[in-house]
Amino acid sequence: MLSIVASLLPILLALAGGWVLAIFISPELRRRLVKLITPFIWLLLFSIGYEFGNVLGALNSARESALTALVFALLTTAVPWLLLSWGANATVVRPTSDRQGLAGIIPPLKECLIALLALALGVGMYHLWGAADGSGFGWPSTSYFLYVLIVLVGLDLYGVRPDPSWYSLRTLKIPAMVVIGSLLGGLLAAWATGQPLAISLALSSGFGWFTLSGVMVGHHAGEAFGAMALLTDLFREILAIGLLYSLGARRPLQCIAAGGATSLDSTLPIVKQKCPPELLPVALVSGFLLTVIGPLLMVFFLTV
Repeated sequence: MLSIVASLLPILLALAGGWVLAIFISPELRRRLVKLITPFIWLLLFSIGYEFGNVLGALNSARESALTALVFALLTTAVPWLLLSWGANATVVRPTSDRQGLAGIIPPLKECLIALLALALGVGMYHLWGAADGSGFGWPSTSYFLYVLIVLVGLDLYGVRPDPSWYSLRTLKIPAMVVIGSLLGGLLAAWATGQPLAISLALSSGFGWFTLSGVMVGHHAGEAFGAMALLTDLFREILAIGLLYSLGARRPLQCIAAGGATSLDSTLPIVKQKCPPELLPVALVSGFLLTVIGPLLMVFFLTV
């Protein structure tokens, strides 16, 4: 429980800090600061890629662990997507004059490629410099970029007031389908990879929170499974980033679900950028609930 509070508190404080800061600065300065969200997203993606390279470099059997983790990530992302797609009103299309055909595909494709390029550059940077001397050449922690981004999102949220729709069945359906779909995906992944059932369900319960799932699974099941949990949730986050950039405007609820617990933190700025603005509270509520539920499910499956 303390680990959940310790992880949630900085995020909530950063959101509140951005909102309070907006009271004391001019609207023009606020608009200029909000424009920094996009370049900071690229920095965050680069840093995530750097950490990904570090994780792969530290694994003794990187290929086998990465392939197993990829199977878990794909299935725990795909099954909730399908469950939400079968539900009513799962698709929300942004009411703008988006161009149709090839011209309408190019902008999201370009942004998705930029995101993947930032991740790839981070991985490459680790292998060129960080892996050579083990020092990481002083690259800042991903958390620093994340908290700056959350403050900027808090600035952009200034003036938003909670309303009953935040706690409606339509909103709560997202985390519910993520939990159910992730566990079903974990069962399929256990069958496909031959991993123990309890471990597979624990691997499926991180909901993209790789910094916590790797530690928790590693503590209860050993370092090999801990690394697999970390990679599973890291892959889930990378998949969510790609889906948000490519389909966030047309399938926002499914893309928010793909983000899992990260829709409260690292993918929240991308949700703000790519999904309809009225769905930002959905991402906040869903991410918050999954952040609380995930560790409880992992502990349950790892100790039964």
